[in-house]
Amino acid sequence: MKVLLALIALLFIATFTTSAMGSKKANVVTIPNNMISTVVYDINGDDPDDEIEKEISPSDLPQSIKDDIMVRYPGAELLEADEITKEDGNITYDVEIKNNGVITEVMYDAAGNFLGIESDDGDSNEKDDD
Repeated sequence: MKVLLALIALLFIATFTTSAMGSKKANVVTIPNNMISTVVYDINGDDPDDEIEKEISPSDLPQSIKDDIMVRYPGAELLEADEITKEDGNITYDVEIKNNGVITEVMYDAAGNFLGIESDDGDSNEKDDD
């Protein structure tokens, strides 16, 4: 019986690996305690059900975001920008700026609303009601 289950598991793995290669997705199959589970990742190793982060040029940021940064941080230099698409389709922007020698990462939604400042540990400090 165990040999039959092992053969079925191998067939399962081979089938999903072959189909994954054709669809540019990689499947990882694990068999802990005789349980079979499949986790699907895109070709870059990212979980497609998770957020997608894409680096963009700071010049490609929505104008409302660039304008707000210049009001909040006069004379700031835009260093890097990421466009993040959440699982629900909402888009946010993380923008790394340099102002008075200090590098800060600020976050905005797609409409250009300020969401907060990201700290070094990846947590965000939500905005105060201005």
